[in-house]
Amino acid sequence: MIYNDLALYWIMPSTKTNFVYSQTPEPHRGRTKTILKEHPEIRNLIGKNPYTIFPIIGLVLFQLVGAFLLSDLPWWTGIAVAYLLGSFADHA
Repeated sequence: MIYNDLALYWIMPSTKTNFVYSQTPEPHRGRTKTILKEHPEIRNLIGKNPYTIFPIIGLVLFQLVGAFLLSDLPWWTGIAVAYLLGSFADHA
């Protein structure tokens, strides 16, 4: 690995693989412009979704109920449940 002092992050040596490696710090903006130029109808899909609050509330309630149910159990069960269930819920 090569350390880049200016960008303050590690740059992996580039090899020929199935993914695109970009030297720019933020490739998403340019990619979005390219996609919108080729497919302007996609612009209607970009924006805030007001219904996102419902999965967020569900995940928070899941975690609060889980914490309440685990409150009388040994500490290691909390670690196990957090690893097995909580990690999946947080990445949903």
